[in-house]
Amino acid sequence: MDDVAAAARTSKTAVYRHFTDRTELYAAVCERVAAVLLTRIRAAMAAAGGPRAQAAAAIAEYLRLIEHDPELYRFVVHRPLVADTDATRSPTSSPSSGTRPRA
Repeated sequence: MDDVAAAARTSKTAVYRHFTDRTELYAAVCERVAAVLLTRIRAAMAAAGGPRAQAAAAIAEYLRLIEHDPELYRFVVHRPLVADTDATRSPTSSPSSGTRPRA
């Protein structure tokens, strides 16, 4: 949280007014990245003709996001702050499946 506050040029107290903890902040970052990515992918697909071109455009846009900000991609994909709870399990994992999100 110190790093987030410093990057935002504010205090930790101000950050905690908006997010109760690091997990909530992480979830907000993930939601924002997903929204931006979906908007860009949908636009790229709409501009492409045919299913193959649409798939290629979607993949290219996804890779463009990774190339543009690889640290953000790593942060979101590796789930560094999310505890293993029912709320954070992926749709394909279940308590009995043995598949757990990365911590």
